[in-house]
Amino acid sequence: MKEKQKDVDLECIDRVLSGERGAYGILVTKYYQKMYRVAYRITGSSADAEDALQQAFLKSFTNLHTFKKKSTFSTWLYRITSNISINIYHQKKKETVGVEEDSISTVDDGLRAIESKEEIDTVRKAIRKLPKKQRLTLIFRVYEKLAYKEIAAILKCSEGAVKANYFHAVTKLKNELTSYMK
Repeated sequence: MKEKQKDVDLECIDRVLSGERGAYGILVTKYYQKMYRVAYRITGSSADAEDALQQAFLKSFTNLHTFKKKSTFSTWLYRITSNISINIYHQKKKETVGVEEDSISTVDDGLRAIESKEEIDTVRKAIRKLPKKQRLTLIFRVYEKLAYKEIAAILKCSEGAVKANYFHAVTKLKNELTSYMK
């Protein structure tokens, strides 16, 4: 299945490079939700995630001729999206990340909603304290469910480094959240 997916991506890329610009829309539609989740988890803001996506898709489109097809298109796009999202996050220098209102509006019990929001905010703050590579590794592994090999390609490091980053990220999160859970 992954091979078929790769072929579809490469076909779209070839179509775009041969002048059929509309074919890029297929890739945008296919990867929009995945890239949005990554951008949102890095920036912590819907508006910033949207900005990151606009920049990432524009950058990938204008630089599509530089895509060497040594990795999958999604790996290349994850790298672009995560780098732009990190830049936006650092430009904004946000310290807290709020929960989307829709995510808690369906909870009937107001107290439970407040506790849930507080827990989510606490976990997000703890993740934000992680060093960049550990934070990205955790996001890609836990939230995007990517394999270590894919994460290594995105972060341009070895699988061993990814595994070590993941281990250290989880350990630091456990330590950070232990005091909260008491």
